[in-house]
Amino acid sequence: MRRPSVLLATCAVLAAMPSGAHADIVTAGETVAGSFVISGVGNITTGILSLQNDGTQSGSSFVGPGGIPNQSQGNVDTGGNPARTATPLISTLGWSSGADVGIAFAPNQQGSALGITINSLVLTLFNGSTGAALTSFPLASGSSIDFSLVGNPGTANNFFALGLSAGERAQFDAILAQNPDVAIRAGLASTMTGANAGADRLLGFDLADVTILGPSNPALIPLPASLPLFAGGLAFVGLLGWGRKRKSTASVLAA
Repeated sequence: MRRPSVLLATCAVLAAMPSGAHADIVTAGETVAGSFVISGVGNITTGILSLQNDGTQSGSSFVGPGGIPNQSQGNVDTGGNPARTATPLISTLGWSSGADVGIAFAPNQQGSALGITINSLVLTLFNGSTGAALTSFPLASGSSIDFSLVGNPGTANNFFALGLSAGERAQFDAILAQNPDVAIRAGLASTMTGANAGADRLLGFDLADVTILGPSNPALIPLPASLPLFAGGLAFVGLLGWGRKRKSTASVLAA
């Protein structure tokens, strides 16, 4: 059953994603601003990786040899119930196809310095029985996603939605088809800069359960208060010019 649709807005965001190299993990709403989600449903609770440090922070969640789940290393936050850093089964996440793969980034920055950048992010699928990595989906080499926050999402209800690019959705589907009887788990590895104090969480969710309005949504681009007056002025000037031209043409014909 599909959960209620969510609303995307940029009232709390000023951000941009650099263009360039091909990426496997992309912003689900085409841009960072278009991928900010205010869900209000409180049902995205399955953590994969939570990092907490000042300045630069990095860490990963993975399945250990022999299929030992929920292993981690680095500046990870392992608290919470359910755990904020874990390697959940993709069936738990609702990832039955590449189109379902959703990663929610819920930064929790403190104080006046609210900028944070994901410099690297890799999603890895593990064989839950052996711990072997089946495949990985990274950000493009050398690229990053810059989140310059005016407000502070800070909860799993408010987050930035990330997903797989079109080609990698097909790769995800192929991995599932090749391993029909394998319990597949998801892990993440990431490095972020500009972090301060708060735990910055990456959670898994079913992307098909949210509505990505993206940059085409008129609500994403609030008009300045003066713009309607400016537009009205342009319309008046245009109408005035048309009237003068018509009067001039009539005078020539009369002559």
